[in-house]
Amino acid sequence: MAKTEDNAQSMQQKQMEMQMLNSQLQQMQQQLNSVEQQSMEIEFVIDALENMSKVEVGTDVLVPLSSGIFVKAKLQDNKELVVNVGSNTTVTKTIPEVQEMLKQQVKEIAKVKKELTEKFTEFAGKFQGMQMGMMKGE
Repeated sequence: MAKTEDNAQSMQQKQMEMQMLNSQLQQMQQQLNSVEQQSMEIEFVIDALENMSKVEVGTDVLVPLSSGIFVKAKLQDNKELVVNVGSNTTVTKTIPEVQEMLKQQVKEIAKVKKELTEKFTEFAGKFQGMQMGMMKGE
């Protein structure tokens, strides 16, 4: 009788561990999606900067204020950008300098993505191993 109670407790504990692992896997998947989205946004900006250097000074442009909200403006400079470097401090940088800065960010994001992917794979393997063990009645 004690043996069946121990088995039931063991199974219940394994189910709780699997639920925790599953929750962690879902969180990691969300983080991976977020990191991928950030990377894509930065790549889009890098491309947009390339095109902006080709736009003539004085051209009418739409400047985004928020998602889907724009203000009309005239391009006064297509060589330099004002970049926020933190603490409400801005500096002027050339388009190539900003592109290089963004490319470094993409590299850092790629490192984070690699680490998250490795951790996700590790946790998924543990989860799958636990599932197999439960199916075998271990």
